[in-house]
Amino acid sequence: MFEREFPDIQGYMPEKFSEDGTVKLLRYDLSVGLYFKSKKATTPNPFLGDNNLLHPCRSPFLENNGHYLFDLNYYSEVTLIDNPPRVCFHDPSQNPGLSLNFTDTDKYKEFFTYISSAITITSPGLPGFYSVIRFVPPLSSNPKFFTQMASMKKRFLQEEDILDICGIQNVIIPMITQFQKPTILKKEEFDECMKSRDLLVETLQHQLLPMEFKADAWCLLSGMGPIESPIPLVLESYRTCRNIWQTMTESQLRRSSKRQNDIAKITNIVHVNRKNLLTVVADESILTITFNTLMSLLILYDFLGNHIEQVITLVRIVYYIFIKSVKDGKLYEVKENVEYDSETMEAVTFWSLIYLLEKCDIKNVLLDSDNKKTRDLDYIGDLCFLIHPHLFKMLQSKGISSFASVKLIAGQLYSSFLPLNSLTDLIFHAIVSGNVYIYSQTLLLAGVFFNFPNIDQENLSMSQLLDQIFKVLNPSFLMNSGYLLMQNVANLIVKYFPQLGFMLTCEEKF
Repeated sequence: MFEREFPDIQGYMPEKFSEDGTVKLLRYDLSVGLYFKSKKATTPNPFLGDNNLLHPCRSPFLENNGHYLFDLNYYSEVTLIDNPPRVCFHDPSQNPGLSLNFTDTDKYKEFFTYISSAITITSPGLPGFYSVIRFVPPLSSNPKFFTQMASMKKRFLQEEDILDICGIQNVIIPMITQFQKPTILKKEEFDECMKSRDLLVETLQHQLLPMEFKADAWCLLSGMGPIESPIPLVLESYRTCRNIWQTMTESQLRRSSKRQNDIAKITNIVHVNRKNLLTVVADESILTITFNTLMSLLILYDFLGNHIEQVITLVRIVYYIFIKSVKDGKLYEVKENVEYDSETMEAVTFWSLIYLLEKCDIKNVLLDSDNKKTRDLDYIGDLCFLIHPHLFKMLQSKGISSFASVKLIAGQLYSSFLPLNSLTDLIFHAIVSGNVYIYSQTLLLAGVFFNFPNIDQENLSMSQLLDQIFKVLNPSFLMNSGYLLMQNVANLIVKYFPQLGFMLTCEEKF
């Protein structure tokens, strides 16, 4: 999908360049880049071969001898101008980034149609203004998809019985109950699949990791390099963010109410969660590690100040994966004969949290929970309606107008009811699924489908209903069913509702 190029486009960035050239998209592990190659460039593309090239800790704009790369995780605001035909990419504060000028309207529309089919772009409702929210394809190639979905939902809620809508659930429920108990990866198999990230991804789609292999596998999946010696970028990124708040003078700190509030809030939350943290790592030094890491993370993600409790859950997951024991409060054993000092442990935790926030779509879920009007498309609601409309109606009767809140509640329940070992299995399975966003939706729906008829629905709130469901979930069954649902739902919806133009690509590996 990312092979297409658009030649003969004028690119312009204020105070940087104004040249004719070629544009294409490039995929990286945590982002997608808009690549502009000047006609004057004589060297090969220098931005290939490094999956970590675009990362929240790196510059969102790179240039090299007529080659330019823009991180769409940063230049995420898009403006369309009809006359003259132009597509502009800005940062969230609307500072100008890249402007692409086209020779005619048809080429301009063709380009925007292409990028809209490659990554998910939504409109806040203002003509000509769009936002990049996710680096996976959208749900449908049909521009009238959401209008038609709204019409179908309204019709169902009025008539209460539409056989062509309800029929799909009779097909899908038997399909996703074909449970196969996952096998545990053996040592010789693990050594073989660790030879490449692609081989590891393929293997983990069907097998579970023993605890002793999870740290090695996590380092490979998250781009940190070998566990014995993480790549320099891990430590450099952490030091950059840590030094911003740690090197503040006392007078600077007094003048920064924001930083004072962050320190007070994190100090309090670490204290409140002291027992939870020490349950995973039985050494007081882990509290300092946690404080330093969270303070540094807020430098990158200011909005996380409202979600430190949720991030603590992610911190515990990282500690569970990595830390086997602590020596003298200074050295953290992560593998036999491999120990990290405090700074390295903080850096690895910091990098892992960034990876979880970005790759596992947690950042978007938390951002949506902060906004009264979700930035996201209501995929989980649309999917629920299409394959189980009566469940959809029940959720509507409980006041669920936006399903972003359901995702947040579900995330909290996963961490409450699943043991850390199962929680880490689930995270690994999500990452290697090929589309974490879709997997997280189908995982939740699979659990609800099987259990909601057996729960007293009349007297329970949505939160209480989900609470009851999660208490009886089998983690392995849940992961298996969610994965099967993700793999098959697109074909089923295309078969039953071809008029929607439903488009879902779950096979693409990042």
